[in-house]
Amino acid sequence: MADRQSQGLQIALIAAVMLDIVFGVAAYLMWRQYDEARNSAVDSSKKASEAQQAASAAQADAAKLKEWMGFASTESVDSIGKTKDDEMNNIYVNVFGAGYPQADRVYRKVLRTFYDTILQKDTSIADAQQKRQEAETERNTLRADVAKVKAAEEANTKLKEEERDKYKTDFDKEKNVLMKDQRRLVAEKAEAQKNADAEAARLQGDISARDSQLTDIRRIAAERTHALEEKTKETFEVPLGKVISVNQAAGTVYINLGEADALHRLTTFAVYDAKTTDVSGKTKKASIEVTKVLDSHMAEARILDDKYGDPIITGDVIYTPIWKPGQQRHFALAGIMDINGDNKSELDLVRRLITMNGGVVDAVAEGDMKSGAITAKTDYLVIGIRPGEFASPTALKNFTDIQTAASRFIVKQIDLKDLLAQMGWKPETNLQRFGPGATSADFKPQPRPGAQPLNTGNVSPLFKPRQPRSATTGASPY
Repeated sequence: MADRQSQGLQIALIAAVMLDIVFGVAAYLMWRQYDEARNSAVDSSKKASEAQQAASAAQADAAKLKEWMGFASTESVDSIGKTKDDEMNNIYVNVFGAGYPQADRVYRKVLRTFYDTILQKDTSIADAQQKRQEAETERNTLRADVAKVKAAEEANTKLKEEERDKYKTDFDKEKNVLMKDQRRLVAEKAEAQKNADAEAARLQGDISARDSQLTDIRRIAAERTHALEEKTKETFEVPLGKVISVNQAAGTVYINLGEADALHRLTTFAVYDAKTTDVSGKTKKASIEVTKVLDSHMAEARILDDKYGDPIITGDVIYTPIWKPGQQRHFALAGIMDINGDNKSELDLVRRLITMNGGVVDAVAEGDMKSGAITAKTDYLVIGIRPGEFASPTALKNFTDIQTAASRFIVKQIDLKDLLAQMGWKPETNLQRFGPGATSADFKPQPRPGAQPLNTGNVSPLFKPRQPRSATTGASPY
């Protein structure tokens, strides 16, 4: 027995270590997802900042372009247009072209210089737009804006190609387009910043949600660990008691459980062979039901069923998954609780069987009805008839939700029929039990329903009333 207990403790320790490893891996995976989300948010913010800096640089370049044209960076477009009309043929050639040879101080050469400068600035603006586009693509939330930018770039490219052919006579139009593009870029930069802020807020919300999930996992792990520490360290279904005496004539047995073990009347047990140490997967030999709690560790039970060729004997062990000495087992019920196979719910009867045996029902999900919730204290999820293909969406969701909760809290699942078999329960029957306790009075013939028994007065001459043997002669009455 000491070796078995040592083996059980070793198995329990291994199971506890494996649970710790599982919870550790789960916590690591959640932390890793959190870290990846945080790094992604940092990278996106960095790229958005680079795009903003590039746009600011492009705006500064546009201001410099005004200065190179001879205007203040804050001067309005209307003022520049007026100055251009007044000094187009004088100041542009003599002032801006003063640094060139006399042969190059012509209107066309100055325009070419302006054209080359604008092309360089367009290239700088295009680079800034490309960086901003890359930042938006990384976030994967600004696809619509990227499409608008691409459309604008295509229109701008087409416009520039047309302007190359007629730039000599259309310089004012080119300037207006440049200013329009600049205003568009400013507006797009503001929109990009707004979207970036929204995306950052969303990512922060995701991070907060992940933090909340990680906190929940840690809390559940702590609760489950605490619950496991409060329970037995055994990892298999060990017997809870044994039979200490049998009265086959009366159909009763006595077991070594009683008031000190918080045993209740009507608790049912399955009976197994005395050598059984792990009842999981074993076939019971009989069932008993507690009728009287006699002492601290003694109770009387009636035999519900047994095998004539393999009767209950002293030393046989007993077990039920619903009750444990000094503890309450907690259960959740899922599916249709059908006991007798008629596809009808007997939920109330299953509840009574559990509560009469000292158990507690934490949650129920049967059809469209759902009540309670699985917690870290729940020991078993009892599975009845699962929802079929024609079940309502609510019924399917209720069944799936309670199974998901059972997996989350590492709750053992057991079929209803296995639960009833392990607790030793059997439906009431009108069949007469044969065996040493049976008497001839149990088998008296009964008249047909509604018929009156008749006495014809005719008795077979072969029948003679039996008389007691004579005490003096010892002669037979026959």
